[in-house]
Amino acid sequence: MAAMETSGVKTAGALTGAYFAALSGLLGENGLLTLLRLAGVPADLANPVPGQEHQGADFAEMSRVETALQDLYGVRAAANLSRNAGRTAVTQTLPPMASNPGPSGEEDRASAPDQGLDPRLMAFVRLLTGDGGEAVRIESAAGGHTLLLNPCPSCWGRSTAHPICHLVAGMLEGLLARALPKGTVHVEEIRCHAAGADACAFNIPTLEA
Repeated sequence: MAAMETSGVKTAGALTGAYFAALSGLLGENGLLTLLRLAGVPADLANPVPGQEHQGADFAEMSRVETALQDLYGVRAAANLSRNAGRTAVTQTLPPMASNPGPSGEEDRASAPDQGLDPRLMAFVRLLTGDGGEAVRIESAAGGHTLLLNPCPSCWGRSTAHPICHLVAGMLEGLLARALPKGTVHVEEIRCHAAGADACAFNIPTLEA
């Protein structure tokens, strides 16, 4: 696989570890190792040194894994694998949070990309971008918000004619599964940077209290 310039933004360590654990569950350990070799990313992304905190993965590394998934399994199967792994990873790592954090939420509000947003959405942004919160913009939209992401861990360095960010869509579904327990919400990408848009865009319904 051709070399890819790094993005300078990393997914949080907990989310990265959970993502690769989810892929291992879907592909098997040998399948995951084959995927990592094809992607040209170090195996210790999936198996960090015991006792050491996971340092996360650059968006370029995540994108290379997503590309390798498609090369190995085809477009449709890779999309399902990415979405399922993303959903599982966020469901397992997003901390339990109430919709109104009260006084203890000062730190969350200060580190959010936009004050006044639901703290569960803020927590998701921190998982997705680690310290690179500037990669995310969240705008009000009818019935909820639009999450805008650039760079994106699904499509960094890629070019396509249609949206391909199934990993992030699945991660958002994991968020919504925690916040909307009454039903399953399917998230679709409405614009994609790899297809020429300024940023990848996903519509998110209002989270329930």
